Amino acid sequence: MEFGGRTMRALLTVEADGIASDAELARWVDAGARYAASLPPK
Repeated sequence: MEFGGRTMRALLTVEADGIASDAELARWVDAGARYAASLPPK
């Protein structure tokens, strides 16, 4: 994905089937939050 000519790295798109239930959605949100928390501060 690009914004302003810069490519975003570590971007993930999940299809609707991957978040069909609240539990599946929560799993992806938790994974994203854990990844974001692991990054160095800006």
